[in-house]
Amino acid sequence: MKKLILFVAAFLSLSLSSASLAADEHAHEKKKEPVIKSEVKEVQGELVYLGKNFISLVYERDANTGAEKEIRIDLDPGNVTLEHLRSLQQLNTGDTIYVQYIDETRDYGNTKKNTIRAAVIRFISPVSVNSIYKKKDKQPSEEESLSLKGVKSDE
Repeated sequence: MKKLILFVAAFLSLSLSSASLAADEHAHEKKKEPVIKSEVKEVQGELVYLGKNFISLVYERDANTGAEKEIRIDLDPGNVTLEHLRSLQQLNTGDTIYVQYIDETRDYGNTKKNTIRAAVIRFISPVSVNSIYKKKDKQPSEEESLSLKGVKSDE
C-alpha cells in the first residue's frame, strides 16, 4: 500500500512539474519582444488642430470633390524641434507647416501597433487668403444692423 501511495505521489508531482514547465514556456512565448520598425517621414500641409498631445494637418485637398487627406501626429512639446517658431502657441489654424515625424511599427506577431510622433515642426507661412481656415472679417448682417428697440423715453 505504501508503494502505491508513493507511486501516486510521484506521478502527481511529475505531472504538476511538467504542467508548470509548459505554462512557463507558454508565458515566455507571450512575452516575446516585438519587432520594431522605425522610419523618418515628412509631410507639409495646413494646420487643422493643435492639441496638448497631438497635431493634425490636411496635406491634400481635392478642389473638385472637397475630399481631404488629414494626418494626426502625436506631439510631445518637450521633445520636438521648432524651426522658425519660438513656441507652439505661435501657430494658428490654417498656417502652412512642415512636420518631420517618426513612424514606428511594433510587430508582436499576431498584432501590430503603429505610433506616429513629431520630431520637427517648421513654420512655412501664415494662413493663406484662399484657405477655408482664414477668418473672415465680420460683416454686419441685416439683423444686427436693424434694432427693434425704440428710443428710451424718460416717462
